[in-house]
Amino acid sequence: MAGDTGDVRSTADYASADRSGRFVEQVLEGDRLEAVERVGAGGGGGGIEFPLQLSIDRLSTLNQQGPTTLFHPFIDGLTLTMDVNAGGWPSVSGVVYQAQFQIVSFKTGEVIVTRLAVGSLPGRLFSLSAGNSTVPPYDTPADFWGLIWPTQGDIFGFRATIELSVFRGEDGTQAVDALAVADPHWFRLKTIARL
Repeated sequence: MAGDTGDVRSTADYASADRSGRFVEQVLEGDRLEAVERVGAGGGGGGIEFPLQLSIDRLSTLNQQGPTTLFHPFIDGLTLTMDVNAGGWPSVSGVVYQAQFQIVSFKTGEVIVTRLAVGSLPGRLFSLSAGNSTVPPYDTPADFWGLIWPTQGDIFGFRATIELSVFRGEDGTQAVDALAVADPHWFRLKTIARL
């Protein structure tokens, strides 16, 4: 908490402290959700903040064979995947994410696709995907996404964001200071003549 002079601990320290009989209290102050360690049942010990972090560790594009950056525009299913690390976030009920998947044209810079995913925070390490390249029929090829070449070019970027909020019951959700934005992952389409 603001003004606290306690030690900042890593996630590993958090786990050992938790086994030693201490417990963690969730404190929402303004737009900051803090994990505060309390000692003893009455919480008489001082509060210690744990580092709360959120990152997108990897973006990838997949077709039926797995990860790739080259797609047949009419046959290959195109799946966009982000691997998220919510390390440092204690297990908290009521924490929700909003993830955004975008595809942009390298040639024009135009955002061609935007998809949203919203849900409860499933854990510290998780993946989110948009599209279908795993179950026939592979119904999300490039033309399904609206990727048109040569008008938009044959190189596209997949970029993503994720942000966290806390569900506050009747008050709705409140944004907290947790946002991650990934650098684009580039992929391209095979040049195929369409009759």
